[in-house]
Amino acid sequence: RQVSAPRFTPTIDGDTKDWTGRGATLLGFDTAGRGTLKAAASFAWDEEFLYVLVRETEKGKDAHEAKDVATFSTTPWDFDAANFYIDLGNGRRPSLGDFVLQLAWQSGGAKDVSFSPQAPDDGAAKITSATSGTREQGDRIIEARIAWKGIAAAAFGEGVKPAIAAGMTIGVEPALVEMNHTRQSFVGGSQYQRPTGMDVNSTDLILVESAR
Repeated sequence: RQVSAPRFTPTIDGDTKDWTGRGATLLGFDTAGRGTLKAAASFAWDEEFLYVLVRETEKGKDAHEAKDVATFSTTPWDFDAANFYIDLGNGRRPSLGDFVLQLAWQSGGAKDVSFSPQAPDDGAAKITSATSGTREQGDRIIEARIAWKGIAAAAFGEGVKPAIAAGMTIGVEPALVEMNHTRQSFVGGSQYQRPTGMDVNSTDLILVESAR
């Protein structure tokens, strides 16, 4: 499948208003029947960052929210989360591996409750996130950004400056976690094995110009 990411710079505040009318494609994903939580992700970009917006579209039958980043980063697989495996090489260039961005669902409006084991120690990834909504209302939002420089470090080694431009295609494989890893799923229903990047469940993210 192909998902369009328009070029614009949203404010990372947990509010979806910046995304209205921008033409970002919605990518739906769920727990493949292991739970009831469902979500839809949208993406945007500029020369410095990749942006992600995740909306809760159906409540989980259970919830397990991390209270802060210290709790989440210790065992990120044990909490409600939306995870994205970002493949900058996407089969077109040899790469070292994916950049895994793990974003926690949170009903308290918490900021920066995220984790990435591939983030460079020098802070080059510049990951920030914000949440809004509540589990009780079933309207939780996660909004985040990740610097291309950090993604490139995971793919090609530190110090590589990626050439980001409209028309570029990267791989992004989402996984949704409800309660803990026993209820997680990638697109297509696999619990622990992500799509290969070339099979029918794989997602290509195409960078395009903004619709306005």
